[in-house]
Amino acid sequence: MKSVNFILLLLLLISCSNRNDSDITSFLKEWEQKEILFPKNMYFTTMLEDTIYYNLDSEYKILTYVDSIGCTSCKLQLPAWDMLIKEMDSLYVGKMNFIFVFSPHRVKDIRHAILTSNFNYPVCVDDQDSIIKLNKFPSDSRLHTFLLDKNNKVIAIGNPVYNPKIKELYLKIILGNNYLLSCDKRLETSAGFDRQSLNMGEFDWKQEQISEVLLNNLGEGLLVINNISTSCGCISVEYSKEPIRPHENITIKVKYKADHLERFNKTITVHCNTEDSPLKLRITGNAK
Repeated sequence: MKSVNFILLLLLLISCSNRNDSDITSFLKEWEQKEILFPKNMYFTTMLEDTIYYNLDSEYKILTYVDSIGCTSCKLQLPAWDMLIKEMDSLYVGKMNFIFVFSPHRVKDIRHAILTSNFNYPVCVDDQDSIIKLNKFPSDSRLHTFLLDKNNKVIAIGNPVYNPKIKELYLKIILGNNYLLSCDKRLETSAGFDRQSLNMGEFDWKQEQISEVLLNNLGEGLLVINNISTSCGCISVEYSKEPIRPHENITIKVKYKADHLERFNKTITVHCNTEDSPLKLRITGNAK
């Protein structure tokens, strides 16, 4: 990893981690160019049903490991991964692989998240949790995603669906001089939601809820949405990717599908070309 990427990655990881500066620095030094070891008997499935042959050889790979601690759907963020895979495929056709490896301890939750999101990309449920034993991943799950080269050596660390800046760093490394950060070419504008929060009310937890919110372009330049992320896999969004003209708006469709009974308090986060980006909207309700 070039020193400039090392410094930027250090700043990004410090900003999204409870670890201190020295911990992150020593961690990156230890893992820079470290080879990731894969279990010999890995098998991949689609929708956790059909076993397929999945060739792991490619010029670049993004490996993400999901453990069994905490909210499974929140960690998976499968709709966001699906969008990233499609974007990468359009920019870097045929030279990029995504490797999803899951802990075996919450297969039921994983299956539900995959089916709910209709996520048909190959995944591996690591029956013996061999990959974490072979590589001794750190305990912090935010450090369980790696950008690898063709020799499976680590060239960057961090989850690109949690942090758009890490995504930009990954793209810069992969595409080199062919990639220009879109935010550098866009004039800033101002924007805001038509409400302070979105309350979906009380409803049967087995029924998917769909609500809409308006995002208004309040400035004089085009409003361009880079990405909309959600705090949990149970929330997904649909919206137009077209730039929004000054003083116009777009509708963001917000979908909530409960995993269980809960009174929820989630957020959607809009990354766009405004000075105060990202914009956040709270989503609340009671799935009974």
